[in-house]
Amino acid sequence: MLRARMRKRLGEFVLDLDIECRRRVTGVFGPSGCGKTTFLNCLTGVLPPDAGRIQLGQAAWFDSDRKTDVHTRHRRVGYVFQDSLLFDHMSVLKNILYGRKADAGGPRFDDVVQVLELKELLKRGPNELSGGQQRRVAIARALLSNPSLLLFDEPLTGLDAGLAGRVLVYLKRVLDAFEIMAVYVSHSISDLVYLCDEAIVLHDGKVIAQGAPTSVVTHHGVLDDRHLAELQNVFPARLLAVDAEEGAVRCQVGEQMLLVYGALENSPDELTLAVNACDVVLATKTPEGISARNVLVGTVEKVERVGSKVLVFVDVGILWMVEVGRAAVKELDLKPGARIHTIVKATAIHIL
Repeated sequence: MLRARMRKRLGEFVLDLDIECRRRVTGVFGPSGCGKTTFLNCLTGVLPPDAGRIQLGQAAWFDSDRKTDVHTRHRRVGYVFQDSLLFDHMSVLKNILYGRKADAGGPRFDDVVQVLELKELLKRGPNELSGGQQRRVAIARALLSNPSLLLFDEPLTGLDAGLAGRVLVYLKRVLDAFEIMAVYVSHSISDLVYLCDEAIVLHDGKVIAQGAPTSVVTHHGVLDDRHLAELQNVFPARLLAVDAEEGAVRCQVGEQMLLVYGALENSPDELTLAVNACDVVLATKTPEGISARNVLVGTVEKVERVGSKVLVFVDVGILWMVEVGRAAVKELDLKPGARIHTIVKATAIHIL
């Protein structure tokens, strides 16, 4: 468990938090200037709180009452920034091993390289890497520092959508493979739903919501119409077949089939796919005579108003968020337990 009860003033801004993170991966969401990075910097010890207590497990890192302030180097925090911050004069291998102690323990070098697929990059320099590859190197470096806590400060910032999606998949692999507690800061609620066990929403230096990511997104004031336009469902699917002639792959989600257009560099057992919440259509009856290739039968789990729209959570074997207008909720009688058909074009689903 990570417990952070702290107060920090920076000019007119005041960060005033009392947080318990009991799950392994906690997401932190909120608008610019709400205190997300300040919170991370207090966790590292780079920025000491004015008052409070920070504790990971049984170790107290900061306690203003007892005058405790453990130095940053002794907190064993792995930090991945918005910029990869690699050393240009070092190879990828040397960057990864920078700061690692031979007897430090923690994740094994070979395991980290395998999970992040870095073996072919070890002899290259940072300037020979794509932005996504640089982020993977930065993640590997953080892992090999034997961290007790991993911090991610918007690590997908600056990457185009395709690269960001691929790095997101690697992040999921890392968080699943290495059982290290993590705090993940992002402007993307979609990333938090995909990666995190719980989410915290900050506003003006205070917590306004905390809980399961799919519950937090519907909390009043968390999302608006702008966020809905960017909201994605990111989900795993089992690869069944590749149709090279049609340029498509056939997948399985739960017990249902899904057709996706796109090319694969190899044939993994499992794919990670993404579809925008606004690109899924709902119908009460099996549709006929339509061009969309995918119709999945599901059950409505919950219906929540967000901004001027409504988010419908549908279980199709995995949970999909679907954006609809308010009128559609009444016309389709959308309510928990209702059987519904979800319709999505194969071209609207992306392979990450």
